[in-house]
Order: sequence, then C-alpha cells, then structure tokens
Amino acid sequence: MLDIRDSIDYSEMYSFVKNNPDSYYETYLRTGVTAVYDVGGFLWTIERQQSEENNLNAPHIAAAGPLLTGIPNIELSKFNAEKEKQMLNLS
Repeated sequence: MLDIRDSIDYSEMYSFVKNNPDSYYETYLRTGVTAVYDVGGFLWTIERQQSEENNLNAPHIAAAGPLLTGIPNIELSKFNAEKEKQMLNLS
C-alpha cells in the first residue's frame, strides 16, 4: 500500500472533496458517467445523494455511508478524517 500522508494533508483533501463536488460532477458527466455508487464513504455522502437528486449537472448518486469493520480503531485512524469516520468499528 502506498502511504502518501506525509506529503498530502488528508484533512485538507477531505475538506476540499466535501466542499467542491462540482468539478467531480462535471468530470463524471463529460465522460459519460451518469450514476455513481459509493459503497463506503463518509456520512455526508448520504446527504449529498439526497441533495443532488434533482441536480441536472450531477450524476445520480447512491451512497451507503461508512464501511463497517472489525479492525481496531487505532488502525482505522489511517482511513478516517479527524472529524468524521469513513470506517466504523463494529465492536
């Protein structure tokens, strides 16, 4: 696994992706992608799915929310942002 966290600030990248979806939407639609299935992500992806449903400039979004796992929380810190979790421990 390639770990580039020492050169890219994960929290900064996470914040950009969350707050600037339009460039991703445009890229999807220009390449013919009209539906996106997010099978594991942050809780806000579910909110985005609902808020963008009638946006003609966005693909259809289906989001599952955070992934569920048995991996210990200390290991999950590699994947989760400071304020929100992309992966949740079941235990």
